[in-house]
Amino acid sequence: NHDNVFKLIASLDYRSISSKVGNVVDRMHSAHSALELTDDLLRLKNTVLSTDRSDLYLDGVIDLEKKTLDLNLNLKSADAANLTAPYYAKFSAPVNFKGTLSGPAEGPEIKGRVKAESGSIHGIKFTEGFADLSYRADALVVDRLVISQDKATCDLSGNIHFRKAEGLFSFSDPFYKAKAELKNVDINPFIKVFYGEVPVSGRISGLLSFEGSPDDFISPGTMVVNNVDIYGRRLDKINTKFEVRPKEIKFTSFNAHKAESDIEAKGTLFFNKEFTLSAMSDRMRLQDVLA
Repeated sequence: NHDNVFKLIASLDYRSISSKVGNVVDRMHSAHSALELTDDLLRLKNTVLSTDRSDLYLDGVIDLEKKTLDLNLNLKSADAANLTAPYYAKFSAPVNFKGTLSGPAEGPEIKGRVKAESGSIHGIKFTEGFADLSYRADALVVDRLVISQDKATCDLSGNIHFRKAEGLFSFSDPFYKAKAELKNVDINPFIKVFYGEVPVSGRISGLLSFEGSPDDFISPGTMVVNNVDIYGRRLDKINTKFEVRPKEIKFTSFNAHKAESDIEAKGTLFFNKEFTLSAMSDRMRLQDVLA
């Protein structure tokens, strides 16, 4: 009956005066919320959790009897690295996330869309990006991640399992499994990540997959590179199949084309700047090679 309903209204204000390190939860320095408890239902209103560069706005209901969550989320961060550090600090961009936090309190799921403004991933710049994703403590599933840089796009999907996670936002010991389609992407930043400054330019399109951890992975791919310049030598197009591993890129097929000349090659490019190479050609004009 209505007369027996228990109701409590309160507000929460928290502020830390110490500098904290660790994951994003450990680095939270302030919190504010208007709370309303009716029997076993705790309603959160005007709730804000903040770090030095990020704010999470949320509202919704926590069922204390069933131990379940049903919350709406709106996250705004000046830099994505503020959210992912110390586990990964090479995703730098202003980001916004809208979604939900729901399910059992011991293992809830975050689901929604994140949008990123101009920034970089592992030193590779982009102008904008978005992703549809779901996240539990032990896994992040990306239904679709699209990153754009002018007329270039990278369309990716996959998942990351955090094999030593100790709760939400503990991204320990990640294992990746993903695939991507690249269209008209500048090749130079990718070479720079693995091999340093090399005078190579061109635009790549193709398919790429990745499986493993940051220190032990295999990443096979099939690519077409157009308008290629290698150490000052121009080529019309390169078709290649390859495998990227932590210490090398192995080219299982490499076909270079210029005018009426073709060169086939196989080899391995090691990230210590050594390489092995074998090449042959059934059709080559000297003027194409020297031009």
